[in-house]
Amino acid sequence: MHIIEETRIKLLQDLKIWIQSNLLKVNVLSEDVYEIEGVGKFLLVNPKSLTPNEDDKNEIILQDFKLFLDEFEQSVVDEVDYYLFQFGTQFFYTKDPLDPKFTFFKYLGSANLQLQEDYPYLGIHGGYELSHGSRSYKDWAKKAKFLGIKTLGICEENTLSGTLAFQNYCEKEGIKPIIGETIIIKEGIEIYRVKLYPKNQVGFENLLRISNQVNSVPEKYVEFSEFVKNSSEIVCVISGEVTLNEGRINLYKKFFEEDVYYQLDYTEWSSDERDIRYLENLKLYFSNFIDKIKPVLLVDSYYLDKEDAIVRKYLNKMGSVGFKPQSDKQYFKSVDEIYTESFVLFEEEDERQITLIEEGIKNAKEIVSKISYKYQATYLHLPAYEMSPQEIDKFGTSEGLFFHLIEKGFNRKVKGKVENEDIYWDRLEIEIDVLQRGGFVDYFLILWDVYNFCEENNIWVGLGRGSSAGSAVAWLLGITGVDPIRYNLLFERFLNEGRLFKDIKVEKIIVNSGEGEVELDMLERIIINRNGKEMEISASDLKEGDDLINAKMRDLFKVEE
Repeated sequence: MHIIEETRIKLLQDLKIWIQSNLLKVNVLSEDVYEIEGVGKFLLVNPKSLTPNEDDKNEIILQDFKLFLDEFEQSVVDEVDYYLFQFGTQFFYTKDPLDPKFTFFKYLGSANLQLQEDYPYLGIHGGYELSHGSRSYKDWAKKAKFLGIKTLGICEENTLSGTLAFQNYCEKEGIKPIIGETIIIKEGIEIYRVKLYPKNQVGFENLLRISNQVNSVPEKYVEFSEFVKNSSEIVCVISGEVTLNEGRINLYKKFFEEDVYYQLDYTEWSSDERDIRYLENLKLYFSNFIDKIKPVLLVDSYYLDKEDAIVRKYLNKMGSVGFKPQSDKQYFKSVDEIYTESFVLFEEEDERQITLIEEGIKNAKEIVSKISYKYQATYLHLPAYEMSPQEIDKFGTSEGLFFHLIEKGFNRKVKGKVENEDIYWDRLEIEIDVLQRGGFVDYFLILWDVYNFCEENNIWVGLGRGSSAGSAVAWLLGITGVDPIRYNLLFERFLNEGRLFKDIKVEKIIVNSGEGEVELDMLERIIINRNGKEMEISASDLKEGDDLINAKMRDLFKVEE
């Protein structure tokens, strides 16, 4: 078998272009061996024919998906770490030639950049922006690390669904995550976009309210007058598609004060009309408003690499999202590429281009310095059951109502109707322990309230959904219609301590009692006296004026004979 020389030359040319376009910093040790610092050495697998007489064939992968190594390549296997090969127009690498994994030969080591600017990239639109954004946040974070980006921001349109996944992948790569959302605003007859980044927990809760307003109407926008009611503790970036005027700037400054910026994005659009409109807006901004509202360099990116542009067009069609402005340059860019794009907007001797980008990067850093918000994934965030005045008077706490309903259900469905009631009590103790410590009591009461409403209004409900039918508590409360003990269904299939508390951080609180200061877990069961009435609650439900009697666990049920 021999190397096809013409194909070999083309292979080397293709690899050179691939390395340059993907900003790989590669040491060429020979025509066959390439090294990336901190990663390893890569052996380039040459194109080959299967037989000496079939020069037209160019196969490096056999039908059983093993790399076809020639004699030379086999002789240096102990000197390299990976095998580099071309498949179609792409380059991949693998550790094992006998079981090749198609891993893209990109984002390895550090990028080969002229500018080593620490630039916060705040314009990511990943796969959670359905039918528009693309790719897993894992890929975005990997490329960000490769480009030397230390801060990455998400700003998907009308959704915060990816918040936790985005944050987790960024942190795995040592990148600071910034949570944001692109919101559609209706101001008078105009409809346009702004980007919102919460500064803290208050800001995030306000952003949730705005997002809820947007997604509660078919048009998917929020009226400006409603939008600004929840503007506190949020950084606002006005899109470059917006035509600025004195009144609009003053209006935004009134509600956002110094937390409002104007977006700079030098992306070229497929539509000349859109390009012209954006350039006119930019010219107006330069001429009249650059001293009144700060510019921020914020590049909207919907796909990872330049060659992925076609993906968004197909996503738009499959999702039936209607017309979306298109560009084949809205990919995840390095600072070098952003600078290069900006040159076309300025005369060669115009120094404003450099000054403006530097100012835009400085303000991106300023935005990041204002943001301390981080989604607390280690805590449960569940709604509270709102008790009526009558329920408060009769049961005191939501847990008092919870136990009453369980006892009521037990007397109606179990007592005197089964051979061994102790089996049910034993099961209830296990379930209630998990539900209480997990903070699910109010959640179950909310479900009970919904199902109770349905029953009172002749609305049909199902017997259960999936593993929830394994809960005896749900059955006694009327949430499900299946006796899990009769049918030997497992509660652990629904909830169990291992699943529930694996990643949950338990907060501590310190309270004053007759014994001095006592440290309690927020989920700990305690006995208190509230307004002359003794009750058992979770430490998280303590209120001012409560007298702590006992901070030890006690039996959940005392069944009287």
